[in-house]
Amino acid sequence: MNTFKRAICLISSFVLTISLGILIANNIVENKLLNKKYIESKLEESEFHEQISREVKSAFEEYIYQSGLPKDTIEGLFTDAMIKRDVSSLVNCVYEGSKITVSEAKVRENLDKKINDYISSTGQLLTAEGRANIERFKNLIVNQYKKSINISSNGYMKVHKLVSQVQILSDEVGVMPWLLLGICLFLIIFLNRNNLLRAMNYVSISILSLGIVLKICVFIVLFNVDMDNLVVMTMSITNFVVNIAKETLLGLSSAGSFAIFCGLVGIIASVALKGEAEEMVEAKEMERKPKRRKLKK
Repeated sequence: MNTFKRAICLISSFVLTISLGILIANNIVENKLLNKKYIESKLEESEFHEQISREVKSAFEEYIYQSGLPKDTIEGLFTDAMIKRDVSSLVNCVYEGSKITVSEAKVRENLDKKINDYISSTGQLLTAEGRANIERFKNLIVNQYKKSINISSNGYMKVHKLVSQVQILSDEVGVMPWLLLGICLFLIIFLNRNNLLRAMNYVSISILSLGIVLKICVFIVLFNVDMDNLVVMTMSITNFVVNIAKETLLGLSSAGSFAIFCGLVGIIASVALKGEAEEMVEAKEMERKPKRRKLKK
């Protein structure tokens, strides 16, 4: 093979590796980050709603001791269904850009009833200052619930814009990696049509290179990020993010291992088959050579 053809094969092999990498990255983006159903399933798997419920109750307890009201005043202010509905509103905001709705009005209504029942049962006569203090307490509880659910409306809208941009980029990528993949395979096979084992070797090297790159990327992430001690704003969000990150890294690591295995098998097979082919050619050449006759004395 001349230098020009070898250079084309090397470039094609390199582009083939990149194309495979883009396909894997695009697959992760489309099936995970841009997949609303996947995100909802991971929210359930990471016990996101239960963790938010615990965070809200813990925050409520910080205020109840300061208010002088009995502890049962803050119990039963919200339900699991309310939490799930409010979280669903956040997910819809991220993927559809819809307005975030939080059940703060229902929390206030339940809290009003609890406080009024307590005041009625004790027969207390509230002064103007007492009523003002209770109103401030109500606002603290309601705002805490809202804050625990919706950390930042602007933040979620920014995530929605980012998701929209990623979706556009993913759509633009489209079938481009597949086209590059097909072109590279065609060039490698066509330029080595007289020696398909060499073509197999080029493709195997591309797959092996992809596997090594994936393994290195996973190693770099795990080396620089302590997943077990990672904190992202709140515990509920941390568990959710870490759950997805670990699953993604595990998938990339498995894909890398599989690519390395396939690449090595392909390289070893091409070398072994090449050796057998050369032995067969030598054997045929030996058969074609005329045998020397022995001279009679």
